[in-house]
Amino acid sequence: MLISQVRETLKQYKEEDLRLLLAEIYKAIPKKIREDKDIDDMINDLHAYKSIGKNAREAAGKKGIEEIKPKIELFIDHAYKGYYFAPNKNIHKKERP
Repeated sequence: MLISQVRETLKQYKEEDLRLLLAEIYKAIPKKIREDKDIDDMINDLHAYKSIGKNAREAAGKKGIEEIKPKIELFIDHAYKGYYFAPNKNIHKKERP
């Protein structure tokens, strides 16, 4: 369904039905997507969410190099020790690939 069709269809619903619809759609969205798209912030204050702008939201979501530097250094250390190649207690099997 196109967004224009969705908008036209939503016009026929009552306010209470729209609330129910929104709650059901929210439950259907995976948690990872809700966090990535800041759905909770949008629900809490829609007008502030819209005024921030898409670029500012994307920039706020990106981590700086200082925040991920310890993880990178730990990864390199584990790689030099061969923890991703052979079975060990530090890196679980599902994390090795």
